Amino acid sequence: WHPALSHTYQINGSPFNPLDNLLQEFAIMGARFRSGNGKGTAKVTPTTSCVQDSNQAAFIGLIQFLNWTKESDQVKGMIASAKTNPEGQMLRDLKDIAEDYQKNVIGFARLRRSWIDAAEARKKDLEINQPPQGPASIFAALASKNFIAPDWGNKAVLKIFYEHGALEWFVRTNQVGGLKPNITPTAVGFD
Repeated sequence: WHPALSHTYQINGSPFNPLDNLLQEFAIMGARFRSGNGKGTAKVTPTTSCVQDSNQAAFIGLIQFLNWTKESDQVKGMIASAKTNPEGQMLRDLKDIAEDYQKNVIGFARLRRSWIDAAEARKKDLEINQPPQGPASIFAALASKNFIAPDWGNKAVLKIFYEHGALEWFVRTNQVGGLKPNITPTAVGFD
């Protein structure tokens, strides 16, 4: 949980909640995943999987936010006044998180052209998501190497939020629904 992500901002007289924006992108990606992007089947490859798709949705939501911070004069002003404006500080924090996500998690974002194309398509209300094929898929997989395995993707995203002061809560599935005070957390894969 991070206050900058869950706060509802008043921008140009309209409410904006970044978490709602991300949830919308996750809902769109979930619908596309269930339908196989209109083809009836969802394939798992080094460049398309649940971890790749969920992080593509996060990438699209965060890129939309970064683009919005560049286009809105009011947002620019709020971020510039961050030292005296708590809401501006939260917008600055959110911008820093989005930039770190783009820079550190995606790595060579230009090689994930399919993610960038999908972000542009969402901006124009188009539905485009053509994963790379052939040799290009190897470069795309390397560009988003943190997301080949779900655990890697989880750790990469959690690290960014943790470094920005987010509160994180880890729950093991065998602990949900019960009280076992003698259980101590262990690293994934060492259970």
